[in-house]
Amino acid sequence: MIHDLEYASSEFEAGYAEEFEFDSGEFEAYEGESEMESGYEFEDEAPSGPKVGFNVPKIGDRSGFQELELEFDQEIFPPDDRKPVTDTTKLPYRFICHLLIGMKAADGTVATGRGSGTLISNNQVLTVAHNLKISLGGKTFTAQKITVTPGRNTSFSNRLKWTPFGASKAKSWACHSKWEKGFDFQYDFGLITLKEDLGKKTFASLGRKPLGYWGSVANGGGTLLESFDPASIKDKVVNVGGYPGDKCGADPDKPSCPDAKRVGTQFIAFDKVLDPAPAAEPRLIYHRADLRQGQSGGPIWRWDQVHRYLVGIQSTETTVGGAPLRNSGVRITADVLSQLKAWGWRP
Repeated sequence: MIHDLEYASSEFEAGYAEEFEFDSGEFEAYEGESEMESGYEFEDEAPSGPKVGFNVPKIGDRSGFQELELEFDQEIFPPDDRKPVTDTTKLPYRFICHLLIGMKAADGTVATGRGSGTLISNNQVLTVAHNLKISLGGKTFTAQKITVTPGRNTSFSNRLKWTPFGASKAKSWACHSKWEKGFDFQYDFGLITLKEDLGKKTFASLGRKPLGYWGSVANGGGTLLESFDPASIKDKVVNVGGYPGDKCGADPDKPSCPDAKRVGTQFIAFDKVLDPAPAAEPRLIYHRADLRQGQSGGPIWRWDQVHRYLVGIQSTETTVGGAPLRNSGVRITADVLSQLKAWGWRP
């Protein structure tokens, strides 16, 4: 089902005017700094040794309105191997998007959610459905407005560098009917359609070339989005990128962190695939790459030194007896791609 976003609600606008900032074309002049030497993608053996997880939820009230952490928990398996992406103008990091989501329940309760996504066409972003619709505390919250910022990076002291490719408003979103009706995690994926063709815009930091998108033949830099044999990633190392909620820029979060800077820097983690198509949940991928709240919707990809294959969409985690067991994502299948096309995806 495709949903048009409701930007006209005066009640909603009044509560979130400061939360949703839309950057203009002035940021296109940013040339970018090449701080990352080789990226954080790993083909070698994943770290070994025992890993024990921990989880710190963040729920509360702020500035006169309710802010719910609209995220399912993600797990860290110490040592925390996440690394900040210092140059988000590089591939594939410029296609990984920060999402700021205004949500509303039927009774009028409003909430702010933050998540991750991947630009997969000139104007469409792949993410998880629970960034768009979620049940919490007996209420179902649905997206009302979404800001998409590719390559957001609040680690800089200069705020003009935070959004090297500006930001875009969404005009509509869609998620699978099996998620909308029953919140089935095997169908926890959705598609956001933007009001503009962001992937076609050119930027000084890219030598006046288009931003492109993941899977673009002309401007994708060797990224691929297609169905694959899950056996091809068994025991392979995958990368997971996104925007974790426990960070203030590239540093650990703290009470004094400005809200605009929080959850604004891209991180990447890696680990081996535990099961590429588990019998109990064959549409998922199980892995133990380190993650935190906010990274849901980010890409899971396999790098073979030539191509970057988008193999999944980061979704949630599983615990047994309160102990962390694994993180999981929705696997890219022919069915997923067919559903995206039914929603209007045109790569």
